[in-house]
Amino acid sequence: MSARALLLALAAALLAVIAATVAVVGQLTGGDNLALGRPALPAVAKDPAAVARIDLAHPKARYSFIRRDGQWITPDKFDHPLSARRVNGLINELAALRLVEAKTRRPARLGRIGLDPAGGSHLRLFNDAGAVLGDVTIGDRLARPTGTAKAGTFLRREGEDQAWLAGGGVTLPVALKAWLATTVIDLDRARVAVFEMAPRAANGAAAPAWTVGRGGPGEAFSRLSAAGIGPAAPEAAAALARSLHPLRFSDVRRRRPGALVGHFARLRVASFDGLVVTLDLGREQTQNWARLAVSARADAAAEVTAEAARLNDKVKPWAYALAPWLVDRLTDRHQRLAP
Repeated sequence: MSARALLLALAAALLAVIAATVAVVGQLTGGDNLALGRPALPAVAKDPAAVARIDLAHPKARYSFIRRDGQWITPDKFDHPLSARRVNGLINELAALRLVEAKTRRPARLGRIGLDPAGGSHLRLFNDAGAVLGDVTIGDRLARPTGTAKAGTFLRREGEDQAWLAGGGVTLPVALKAWLATTVIDLDRARVAVFEMAPRAANGAAAPAWTVGRGGPGEAFSRLSAAGIGPAAPEAAAALARSLHPLRFSDVRRRRPGALVGHFARLRVASFDGLVVTLDLGREQTQNWARLAVSARADAAAEVTAEAARLNDKVKPWAYALAPWLVDRLTDRHQRLAP
């Protein structure tokens, strides 16, 4: 073959490759002329703060998050508040997704990257007016650098056949509890002055009570019971003081009217500056439930009185399920407090 013929053949091959590349890119973008590196969810990326509702559907669970009066709540748990950090984190993760690589269009292959109905998580995001800001199915995550991000996420937008690999990670816990604001109260152990426990016997009569207290921050705790007063074991007293720093629930429901079912103990915790937290504990079958009330002493400073009112407004609509180990720490301390 002559040099001229060879050059013509190479030129023809190069033109064929260019034409094929143009055709493939045009197909992969679905005719939208969407350049790689652009936001996966443009409306969310433009204004993440505009998101006012999120509908999230996992294969085994579905729930909604709603922003109301500046707070995220979920109607799937009695309108209980959600963790603003986690919900806002999800929105910011979605806003940061950038398209890196076009993947398959074939429905039969979506399962390989977690985008089939049995594996993907479907998200719809709305603004205050109910307009859809994003509608996307999130699939598998790649734990390696993707684009300019440290991780990658497979996704497919509603109404499109095209699946994408996007730069960025999305955290989507399946359990609703992972999204809830589970901290009931957070009383710094340095503020704790007195614990008073009043257990109840099985027949409803008062059982022997005990008290643990100290004269000032940093001082050792003493214990007081029917047997008299004496020093408290430091480790046991420290564990007790940590119980409300913070106090977290394992489940939550609306507080029911009437007496607390299976009421077996009342715990009163007072701070040096006059905050008073009262926990009433009851047992239903195998679950321990707590009702809380927060008040302030008459001589407390104005800021403590305001803190008590705010906390009481927060806790009074709810009953909280507490883990068995936590209830044990709060109630079964009399013998352990002995040095």
